[in-house]
Amino acid sequence: MVPTYVFYFKIAYTNTTKYYTINANVTITEFLEDIVIRIRNDFNIEPEVNIEIVEAGQYNNIYGHDAEVAPQLEPSNRTVRQVYGRTYKQIPAFYIR
Repeated sequence: MVPTYVFYFKIAYTNTTKYYTINANVTITEFLEDIVIRIRNDFNIEPEVNIEIVEAGQYNNIYGHDAEVAPQLEPSNRTVRQVYGRTYKQIPAFYIR
């Protein structure tokens, strides 16, 4: 059985949300590639529109106090389990912008 996590996604500054089940063994790079495809399909976002994924909860970030404008999640060879496995006490959330 493949270990999975359920992550919550919200389009920034809207009430539009979706939960996605993520394979815990994929890299962050693979996670971002897969999730952008799902988001484009589920939210009908055109291919030419840039999509950024931002980890929620980054208040008082380098761009101000608004978590939606925090730096985007960067590709990495670390796995989803390595990044979120130890702190998986609540459902990790992400903004889509």
